[in-house]
Amino acid sequence: MSTHLIERTRAFSLSNTTGAGAINISDNGGSFDVRLDPPLLIPRNAINPILSLRKATVWWSTPNVISGVNDTFSISAPNTADIITAYTVTLDEGLYSIDALNISIQESLATQGAKVSPEPVVIVDADYTTNRSILYLPYVGTTVDFSVDRNFARRLGFDETPLPTTIAVDTVYTSQSTANVAPTEHYLVSCSLVDDGILIGNNRRNIIARVQIDVPSNSQITYEPFRPIELACARLAGNTIDTLSLQLRGDDLSIARTGGEPWTADIIVSWNELVRV
Repeated sequence: MSTHLIERTRAFSLSNTTGAGAINISDNGGSFDVRLDPPLLIPRNAINPILSLRKATVWWSTPNVISGVNDTFSISAPNTADIITAYTVTLDEGLYSIDALNISIQESLATQGAKVSPEPVVIVDADYTTNRSILYLPYVGTTVDFSVDRNFARRLGFDETPLPTTIAVDTVYTSQSTANVAPTEHYLVSCSLVDDGILIGNNRRNIIARVQIDVPSNSQITYEPFRPIELACARLAGNTIDTLSLQLRGDDLSIARTGGEPWTADIIVSWNELVRV
């Protein structure tokens, strides 16, 4: 009789949708649990239990404008009769680029009767050399009020104060700080099965992967590393695991909003056993 080292594996294909078996899905879609059937059982004498994330898909749709939080733009500007009029734009929740933000604001103001010719009353643009945003106000007497509740001044890099009323045509205001339009620089995936996880700053939070954002907004990211990171999960040995938890986090470690889109994770748990044959 001889002893052989045998590798055992268990694969999990997971998603934050009820159709894929997800339960306890958070309101923002970034966190969920899965009941394992059959449960995951790693023998007490297992050698080197490890976990790796082989593939993940995530929609780059985490909103930077959130309803009831930072969805409001307030401006006093000429209407089609050249009378200064107060307008409030309430944006739909979503992930906006500077261009998309500019278009949405202009469309709302036009619908409300703001002047559109020869130019719209405000143009939102960006100075990509300094990463600051720009407001172009073509008409005299225009005021943008960034002090109103639920404003998105900070995303654009402006202070939350009213801008001075324009006294000259073609006035340009540049943001005081760099714009921070992206709600996160990358995503982090965390899983309850690992012992510690990847160190991010001074935190681990059971993080099993960093997913870089390498697609345009509102597109799907596919994370499929050539060499997946292998993480210890020795504490699972000798225990029966019937539930696991997954979280999608932003770079600040908060649970990410998914914008109603699904995200997936393909995980492999493996270990070695000494078997006599």
